Amino acid sequence: MFTDLPEEELRAYRSGVREPAAFDRFWADTLARARARARTRAYVDGVNFARRCRLPARFSVALMDEIVPPSTVFAAVNAYRGPTELSVWRYNGHEAGGADDAAAELRFLQARLAPGGTPGGAHPDRQEACPGQAGPVPVPPSGSAASPPPS
Repeated sequence: MFTDLPEEELRAYRSGVREPAAFDRFWADTLARARARARTRAYVDGVNFARRCRLPARFSVALMDEIVPPSTVFAAVNAYRGPTELSVWRYNGHEAGGADDAAAELRFLQARLAPGGTPGGAHPDRQEACPGQAGPVPVPPSGSAASPPPS
């Protein structure tokens, strides 16, 4: 979204404008709205939406993510009212499982959208192997008190 550009980058466009005062008025309002949206987004937590959801969902958490704290993902999974799948990436940051996560998402969707799939069906509790790890990482069932696996 153009209004999410940093102010320094927006200022770079100002030099090519024929009416700088009009540019400044327009962007002052636009930037104020963008800042308000950013403040609002800072308070949005997935756990608040998870309590209202009932359909199957797939989550992925990276335990070294500095952008989305893992505790918030575990909280959302615990609060989620429908069946869940969770991939835990012990040594990854915000990129989480990358291509492996994308493949798992496609399998998740295919199982529910393909003819004969189970769109609202629950899945058994299971353990999902973490790629590159020695063994499976325990995946807590939905609604249980989840905590990151020990390192």
